[in-house]
Amino acid sequence: MAKIRIKDLIGELLKEFLETNGYELYNVEFMKEGKDWFLRVYIDRTDDSAGGIGTDDCEKVSRYLSAKMDELDPIEQNYYLEVSSPG
Repeated sequence: MAKIRIKDLIGELLKEFLETNGYELYNVEFMKEGKDWFLRVYIDRTDDSAGGIGTDDCEKVSRYLSAKMDELDPIEQNYYLEVSSPG
């Protein structure tokens, strides 16, 4: 699957979930490093007064996205999913 399509797909899959939970999608990267592929999703808060993104936030989004990706299985190769903040 082309990188641009993966970015669009991730945006579509996460849009409602992120909005509901006060997050926003900052960036998506799908790249090969060495022999491994990485799908990196960067999230941020929509409201700065709520504080920064913590590990619990990343885990919450990761679990949701992982379940959706397992359901659709849109990426042929094995990859590591990483969810973090842009900072």
